[in-house]
Amino acid sequence: MKIIFVRHGNDDSNGKLTRIGKKQARLVCLELDYENIDKIYCSPTTRTRETADIISKKLKINNICIDARITERDKLPTNLPQKEIDEFNKNYLNPKFSRTNPEGCKEYVDRIFDFLNDIIKNNPQDSTVLIVGHSSMLYAINAYIYKTPKTKDIIWTRIGNCGKICYEV
Repeated sequence: MKIIFVRHGNDDSNGKLTRIGKKQARLVCLELDYENIDKIYCSPTTRTRETADIISKKLKINNICIDARITERDKLPTNLPQKEIDEFNKNYLNPKFSRTNPEGCKEYVDRIFDFLNDIIKNNPQDSTVLIVGHSSMLYAINAYIYKTPKTKDIIWTRIGNCGKICYEV
């Protein structure tokens, strides 16, 4: 199975694609055109749905699945005592750090792993799937693909708007 990850296009303060973000989504289609994508998965956020819609229309892919498990992780804890904010920020990429609100790294990695297990189980081995998501997903995807133990510190990976990374599973 081939898994292609594309980060959403550039967005404004309301989470909608800007004119540049829409152009980025159209341009990434030039790279995706030859991939024979069978299905698109995207986060429920506006910017990922808009990016996936542009790609699906341009490439004539009718199969889009919106999955809440791949929504981004809350990075800015609010309404917490400063001690808890400091603890959260210190442990943002520590996969042993667990909490529910804001979501700990352990819970985030677990839900991305759960999502990836499902797409591998529910799609043919010879298929190609596209995930339109958030750059924060990449550290969990890389840990999954490269079989990094969940207890090991995770390496943050950055990707630009509408950047593309391909994986063979």
